Amino acid sequence: MSVSLKKDSIIYVACPADFVTGGPEAMHQLIHKLRSMGYNAFMYYFPADHKSPVPERFKEYNISFKREIIDDENNILICPEITTKLFGSYKHIRKAIWWLSIDNYFVVLNDESKLSKIKSLVTGNYFFKFDDDNANEIFHFAQSEYAFQFLKAKGLKKIYPLSDYLNKSYLNNTATKEKLNQVLYNPKKGIEKTKILINSYPEISWVPLEKMTLDQVKDTLSKSKVYIDFGNHPGKDRLPREAAMNNCCVITGREGSANYTKDLPIPEEFKFENVASNKETIRDLILDCFNDFEEISKSFANYRQQIINEEQTFEEEIQNLFIVE
Repeated sequence: MSVSLKKDSIIYVACPADFVTGGPEAMHQLIHKLRSMGYNAFMYYFPADHKSPVPERFKEYNISFKREIIDDENNILICPEITTKLFGSYKHIRKAIWWLSIDNYFVVLNDESKLSKIKSLVTGNYFFKFDDDNANEIFHFAQSEYAFQFLKAKGLKKIYPLSDYLNKSYLNNTATKEKLNQVLYNPKKGIEKTKILINSYPEISWVPLEKMTLDQVKDTLSKSKVYIDFGNHPGKDRLPREAAMNNCCVITGREGSANYTKDLPIPEEFKFENVASNKETIRDLILDCFNDFEEISKSFANYRQQIINEEQTFEEEIQNLFIVE
């Protein structure tokens, strides 16, 4: 199974203008790889009239973009799952959804459901729903195994793996030899579960990854022994990968992609379904990581190797997905 293209076909990837998160970085990576592999591919930023749509941080990807989309059946428009309303503006172009996140789709879907049906009829812009008549006419690209299995369970047919890769700046392991006995966490994810541990074990040093520059986050990861993440994993998240490449021991919950070994290949004993009922076990595991770090960190060698291989895997997925006739 593949997406067939003509020699003059154009691939457009829709991306919010001047927006820096993991999702937009994946979109910039896709355009960068497509163009370097000889495909006729362009970013389409929205709003289209944004004066400086390419974020400074992503200029390393050497992006080319268009301000208009040619609505032709030989072309294809790729939208992330949260911006499928763009499809309503085009009748002929083939359409694909890149499922970078499953959970975030439902957040936006809930917001869209609050809009009046009359407004949708007037604009002609409909947010994708799984029971749409054309659901199986759209190509579906899955960034994670979690997304792939979710889409498959929905009865969709045109599902293809299309992951992403960690920025090369994280692949050169800068982890310090003398790591600190501290636990890092993202206060924006799963904080209620994390607070159970923080309140129960104040003797442990808990460090939130907040109010930091990108370099400060990297530095903090490099000198810490443990990273925890008990929040939702809507796709194959970047922060656990960044932590692993900085030689942190990674402890997570089992929500979303974290429950899939293909997405998060860490030992099962580092994943917990319920934090409250396992808090003592988690504490003991953290202390083991502190006290026997050199040995336990070896448990994440397979995860680190998978992350190192991600860029090559991404290129292979692109080659298998887009076939020029």
